[in-house]
Amino acid sequence: MQPRIRPFLYSRKFHIFSKPKQKQSLILIHHKPASRFHNHESMRSPIPSMDELSAVNGKALEIQNLLNEQKTINIEQALTRFRPTLSEDLVLNVLRRHRSDWKSAYIFFNWVSNASGYSPGTGSYNEILDILGRMKRFNEACQLLDEMSKRNKSQINERTYGIMVNRYAAAHKIEEATEFFYKRKEFGLDLDLVAFQTLLLSLCRYKNVEAAEFLFHS
Repeated sequence: MQPRIRPFLYSRKFHIFSKPKQKQSLILIHHKPASRFHNHESMRSPIPSMDELSAVNGKALEIQNLLNEQKTINIEQALTRFRPTLSEDLVLNVLRRHRSDWKSAYIFFNWVSNASGYSPGTGSYNEILDILGRMKRFNEACQLLDEMSKRNKSQINERTYGIMVNRYAAAHKIEEATEFFYKRKEFGLDLDLVAFQTLLLSLCRYKNVEAAEFLFHS
């Protein structure tokens, strides 16, 4: 059985939840805890110049066309022949062009991960995880999470957690969403109230209200 959450709920240190006086119901105070789940890794990056943006967009478009033209079995060979100079901005740009084409995005990201001289950043990992989760490709997403953990556990951040919990909730995978909350400790993240509220809000957002209330009162 998972550790109980209730000891956190009425702590004086946190005021995210309020205890009901009569009817037992889930109460969430809408403030801005999710700000720490924003993509801070992209905010920390230096702002590229217009020329740099134009160059990145041009290369991303070339890769997009290459991915669209090639058969799956030839994509990695074509990318190797193309030999683009990889950067975090370029990888993100290409992935965002394939948000509805998870297979091309996944093949491209795997090729990028194995390319010499470049290691994907947290932003790129989070982007591909969001694409895979949106398409309910959770096996592939979990494989990438394992890869992140082995390469550098600190790459798994609050944004990663928010993406996975949100996508599990959207797919009505309540048990997986809940288990991911408890896995935070494995990734070096705290089991705190803000993370628990993110779980509840994600469940409620996708009409899993009864599950959220059960978790709240368990």
